[in-house]
Amino acid sequence: MSVRPTGVGSDPTPGSPAAGGDPALPADHISAPAPPAPAPAPAGAAGLAGSAGPSGAAGLARIVVNGQPREVPAGLALPDLLAQLGLRPGSVVVELRGTALTPSEMPAARLADGDILEIVRAVAGG
Repeated sequence: MSVRPTGVGSDPTPGSPAAGGDPALPADHISAPAPPAPAPAPAGAAGLAGSAGPSGAAGLARIVVNGQPREVPAGLALPDLLAQLGLRPGSVVVELRGTALTPSEMPAARLADGDILEIVRAVAGG
């Protein structure tokens, strides 16, 4: 068994260059912890008309329609989105935020940042 002098081959001092620290700082320097990340906005709060959402532009909401991301005006009425997509409200079934909407609920539905929609076209025939 070999004997090593103290400090040779031992674990490097935290903060030292040998430990990956900044050589411009003293070995006993302790960095301040990083500030905490901002808390997420409450559900529905980010998509209010006139607010700046994660898209960075005031009044826009990022939504996902059938797996495809889109940006729309925040607060856009669901029937207006359907019209943009060339669909009639009576010819589709819409799931918004995990809930299937009845035809009578569609006119009042407004889109907010983070909404996820699944739209299925009703097909009749045989």
